[in-house]
Amino acid sequence: VRFYVEGQQAKLLSPEGTRGWVFESPLDSSEAIKFIPGGADTVDAEFNTLTSLGNVDISPKAIGVRKINRGRDAVLRMEKVDGQSIWDKGEFTVTDQRMVNDLVDRLVSNRWQVDDFTMKNIMVGTTKSNITPRALQVDAGSVKRFSGSEQELRTYYSKSLTTAATAL
Repeated sequence: VRFYVEGQQAKLLSPEGTRGWVFESPLDSSEAIKFIPGGADTVDAEFNTLTSLGNVDISPKAIGVRKINRGRDAVLRMEKVDGQSIWDKGEFTVTDQRMVNDLVDRLVSNRWQVDDFTMKNIMVGTTKSNITPRALQVDAGSVKRFSGSEQELRTYYSKSLTTAATAL
């Protein structure tokens, strides 16, 4: 599973087993956006919101981006992969320092050590324009359990991840 938010951070709240993922909406803290994988070519989006945001159609095989308009603009992308965990397959992509900090917190709390951080240009398509932000990509194949202390792991990331993120 990969998700990307332009301008504001989306937070992964909890996995829904193999059927989907729940994200905190970047638009309003009272809203949550629930994605449930559909067929082979589509991901269906269900909105658990106080007021409907409308329908979003996301195709993992296409660019898979739609703009959600409600007060502020945000772009949310999710690509479906097989597996129960965000780390089983796929990548985790962040595009600003706040998301880097959030990623470090999640990695440390789960005792995940990641050796492979790469910079990548991601083309994000919307109905109005295309943008190419710099992004930090984590390869799930390089994830392993860390046996040391939480502080040791955080120190490890303060060096490796911060260095990789300076180009954001």
